[in-house]
Amino acid sequence: MKNFETQTENLLGDILTQHKVFDNGEKKLTACAGVAFIKSSYPFYYGYELAESLCGKAKKDAKGQNSSLAPSCVMFHKVQDSFVEDYDKIAERELKPNNYVSFEFGPYYVQDNIKDKPTIKHLLESVEKLNSEDGNKIKTHLRQWLTDLHEDKAIAEQKRKRVLSLLPDGELKKLFRETTDMSNPKTMAYDMLALASIKYQKTK
Repeated sequence: MKNFETQTENLLGDILTQHKVFDNGEKKLTACAGVAFIKSSYPFYYGYELAESLCGKAKKDAKGQNSSLAPSCVMFHKVQDSFVEDYDKIAERELKPNNYVSFEFGPYYVQDNIKDKPTIKHLLESVEKLNSEDGNKIKTHLRQWLTDLHEDKAIAEQKRKRVLSLLPDGELKKLFRETTDMSNPKTMAYDMLALASIKYQKTK
């Protein structure tokens, strides 16, 4: 998506400006994407349909921003079971453990100046921290915290406080605190763990 923005600005910038395509004078085009991580044994068709569904969600969110040019962003999902279907159905079944929190955190934006929207850069940096030597402990705590959320909010909050009391001050403690902050109805923890497992997973 970054390359697409750069290349369209290089090749079409003058044309877009000359014909005043965008009210704010933008000299590039943007794009949205959906990425479905599926097992190699799954039919391609189902993965394609899921990716299309994810892309649709990204586009809808991007077009909701106050800009004449919708910013570039991406939605992704790692399929955890044998059901590959419309993303909304997956989100309802897997990403909403209760009525006070959601694991549906995206889409993630290329630009870092979109108000209250997560960025691809922040997601990737967070995953790198999780995959560090010390970060492996945080991954275990996050998985348990997500499991506790399915059971009871109070248990999850008790787990959060205990982990924070044990962690030394630093970037990992800050990441855990921000990710498990229940004042935010959405958490990035699910996406972080999914992408962390994908990045270092050995595939066929």
